[in-house]
Amino acid sequence: MALASIGTNYAQQAFNAFNVGLGAGVEYALVGKNASYTFSLLAKQNVYSWANQIFVSLSNAQNFIGYEINPTALTFQLGFVGTKQFDKGFAVAIWAYGYE
Repeated sequence: MALASIGTNYAQQAFNAFNVGLGAGVEYALVGKNASYTFSLLAKQNVYSWANQIFVSLSNAQNFIGYEINPTALTFQLGFVGTKQFDKGFAVAIWAYGYE
């Protein structure tokens, strides 16, 4: 990443991937006259990953270097959506999501 910030360019070969995962989640919603809030938690387990490498090279290089892809087996996502109605036709919505 530090090299990218000083102007180094990267090239990546075409990449096809197929992944299978299973997930479960819960969601809690609070709804009022002028506001609504939703909180969510999702857990996802990676079951199968077809691709195991990507190939990258620096710009103007002749060869690509293979890097292993190590898919994360279990991930969690936290989410929040809040909406506030101030007047007819004017509302503000906020989305926030975090991944582990």
